[in-house]
Amino acid sequence: MARARRNAAFWACFAALTLLLGALVFSVRYMPLVDLPQHAAQLSIFVHYDDPAWGFRDQFELNWGTPYVLLYVLARPLVPLFGVLGALHALLFLSVVGLVLATRTLTDTLAIDPFFSLLSFPAALGFSFWFGFANFLVTAPFVILFLVGLLRYCESPTRRTFVLLSVFAALLFWAHGLVSVLIGLSAALMTAIRFDKLRDRLSGTLMFVPATLVFGVWSFLQRGHVRDNAVTEWKLSASRIIELPALITGASLDDTIALVAGVGLLAMPLLFGLRPSPRRERWVPLAASVLLVLALPFKLAGVSFLHQRFALFVPAALLLAFSDSSRLRVRPALARPLVVTLTAAWIAIVGLRVRAFDADVRSFDGALAAMQPARSVRPIVGNHFSEHVPGGFPYVHFVAYYQALKGGRIGFSFARNYTSFVRYRRDVDHGMARDAEWNPLWFSWKNEGASYDYFVVFAGFDARERLFADAGPELVLLTRSGDFWVYERRGERAPLAPKRRE
Repeated sequence: MARARRNAAFWACFAALTLLLGALVFSVRYMPLVDLPQHAAQLSIFVHYDDPAWGFRDQFELNWGTPYVLLYVLARPLVPLFGVLGALHALLFLSVVGLVLATRTLTDTLAIDPFFSLLSFPAALGFSFWFGFANFLVTAPFVILFLVGLLRYCESPTRRTFVLLSVFAALLFWAHGLVSVLIGLSAALMTAIRFDKLRDRLSGTLMFVPATLVFGVWSFLQRGHVRDNAVTEWKLSASRIIELPALITGASLDDTIALVAGVGLLAMPLLFGLRPSPRRERWVPLAASVLLVLALPFKLAGVSFLHQRFALFVPAALLLAFSDSSRLRVRPALARPLVVTLTAAWIAIVGLRVRAFDADVRSFDGALAAMQPARSVRPIVGNHFSEHVPGGFPYVHFVAYYQALKGGRIGFSFARNYTSFVRYRRDVDHGMARDAEWNPLWFSWKNEGASYDYFVVFAGFDARERLFADAGPELVLLTRSGDFWVYERRGERAPLAPKRRE
């Protein structure tokens, strides 16, 4: 009877928190998530690829061999219901809810209070959320489910479970290649620690043979696409230790409230008396996720912000490491309201930030309305920051919403990345120079003016004299809407698929 009441209370709280999250996600048009405009553009290209009015087919190819395909395959059926932007918002919502449900499966397996799984709500609204790493968020629930399966395999190894986990690991590579690092480390080390026989100890490593073969084939096929993406930056620093709690709920150490919330989230299971598990293998996912946050490079093979993403898995891994609930210090009747309060508070804070940002950028609709569809657009973002997202850069890709909603060509696109689902055709020019999206003063009218029809400047002042002094009368201010200044180049239209210069 007590268990039934606890479950009823859990599902009531889960439903209330889910509704609160839904109010956050579905009440806004523009969310301050760094990469989300680029994902919207990729999804729009997928949806409208064969429609000549959007101008996509000559520019792009669909890369079905990428380990980042899951997001777009799941989002595509939602587009007729919600539109391109709404489909991504819905998928982000489902990803957060899915992470909580996957963590509930973990708490059930560990036989600890299910209310601890609600802490996955704020954990999902951390670094990967604010940076718009939608592929990573979509994959996260499946990572937790893999760890649950791995835990059960360590408790009772069977050939069937081994085969299922091997297939699951290979499929997860196609969902998001990076998660293979975490689940691969966990599988190899958990089995090596748990079992006595050499064959059983090696089972976790052997489990990843199919995924390794898939990775090898994929890497071989990418040889001709790497080109200028082979850049690695480490940026190792002791500050990563202090930064970890902030990454769990926020974008960086600049977000003091997120830092406090992250510390509270990590401390809560310990304050309530969960004790260290005597089973050493249960510590492996926590050690692996923390190690990846502390030791991975900042950028590898052109993919940036690598190490920060793995903070997402630390809270669930902490529950796995501290899964002894035999002697709780705090009664569940007190612990559960505190868990729910922290979770609801963080969802509310995120909601207020998202709504404030959306109110600030609705002026973009006026700029968008002034521009013709299927044109070539050069974004020049003078300010990447927003007071509503401490430590984030929500404006750096924001103008990509033009391509998502009106087609055409955008100066900087994720299509230049060989890992992207939508890639430029090999003979198509990639547009802006590497890192030019971060450096507005790199713009050169002499070198770039003829390549674009519109120049969208995001700034609090008219930057014409500074940016377009050499443009002459062929460039006119089409409209100003809020801090978005739209300049139009008169004359012959710029090509949508200019040839690449070697």
